[in-house]
Amino acid sequence: MILAIVAATLLLQSATPATPAAVDAVPEDQFTRAITLVGPVDRVPFLRCEGSIETERGTSTLEVLWSARAPRRLIVRERLPDGSIAESGCDGTRGWMRVPGRAAALEVEPAAVLAGNAGIVPPLMLLALADRFPQRKPGTDETIGGVACRRLDMEDRDGLPGIAWFDAATGRLRAFRVQARRSQPMTITTITAWTTVGPLLVPSAFESIRDGATTRVRFTRFDTEPIDPAAFAPPTAGGR
Repeated sequence: MILAIVAATLLLQSATPATPAAVDAVPEDQFTRAITLVGPVDRVPFLRCEGSIETERGTSTLEVLWSARAPRRLIVRERLPDGSIAESGCDGTRGWMRVPGRAAALEVEPAAVLAGNAGIVPPLMLLALADRFPQRKPGTDETIGGVACRRLDMEDRDGLPGIAWFDAATGRLRAFRVQARRSQPMTITTITAWTTVGPLLVPSAFESIRDGATTRVRFTRFDTEPIDPAAFAPPTAGGR
């Protein structure tokens, strides 16, 4: 299945899950300071994001629904240029993936949905990336897209390398280069815009280049009003 959402989010998921002890053991570095700049994620229990995904196949609309209250719920929905829908979701107890061309949704473990899609939820992008790469050390400063950056060399729990660059002036994450699996090409993602959403400062536009193909994601609307749990119902139950 070649979907822009999958390509953008699997890069922030490690095959080997984190343990609380491993996460707590990571010392403060450029990454943890950048996460602090995003703000108190726990103060935004609900988030609805709307925008677009642009690829060589055309432009799709994108909708993300997120509820941080237990049990956590998530919907990531992409309406493709041909009108079909790709969707990944979790209603707190069930997880699923809807693939264009299939009549029924595929059952997926709820934890896999939450972990695999964290990178597409703007406030969680940095948290997901830092969680995947617990081994980090400063590299040589570089200029990325005309912006002077601090470099951080990283390694995930499977031994895969990654690089993150942080704006030297603001401390914000500027770009990162990661690999989903050893057999797959590297992807470099550059954050091109940030937006204030309540008490948070979140990435609102970014572009990823992988194997010569470019995917551009831009969120144009954010809403932090409470979301009815019924909005997270699976396609078969919700009638979508």
